[in-house]
Amino acid sequence: MELHNEILDFVAFIKASQVEKLIEREQEEELKQEERTRMRKKKRRERQQGDRARRESDEVVTHEIWPEAELKVFGSYATGMFLPSSDVDMVVVNCSDCDPLVKLAKVLKSDGNFDKIQVIGKAKVPIIKFEDVPSGIPLNICFGQEDGLINTEWVKFLYNRDLHETYTGGREEEREEGGARSEEAH
Repeated sequence: MELHNEILDFVAFIKASQVEKLIEREQEEELKQEERTRMRKKKRRERQQGDRARRESDEVVTHEIWPEAELKVFGSYATGMFLPSSDVDMVVVNCSDCDPLVKLAKVLKSDGNFDKIQVIGKAKVPIIKFEDVPSGIPLNICFGQEDGLINTEWVKFLYNRDLHETYTGGREEEREEGGARSEEAH
């Protein structure tokens, strides 16, 4: 019995008090807030670098080669849901050139701001992949494929209304399946 009481005393001794728990929670919340702030700043820096790289690409495409064309961003970068390793996807619209990939590749190669230029002309959606040298951000450009722009607007619409998760939006079957899965997980 004495051993039992000693164990209980020891447990009571090492058990955190309410004050210690409160301090621990406050410190944890401060750390989380600092991490959120750090991540926001990092995301802002990445966004600025991506914006600069996009502007430089836009200048090459719309000012040097095809003045009538527009360069538009789509995909994760356009929605703001990109990761540090994400590329910037762009589409050139209003371009009447028959062979734009080769022409763009030549101009990008002559410009010192771009590297790792790769033409992928045999794909379902032909693209040119390259990297912005100052930022290291990978960029992709396709031509006339406006579906990506439409899909990006749709994703933004869903995300802004918190409908991008099956348990808060989407088709009814998805909500039912999502709800069943989440109940099973608990």
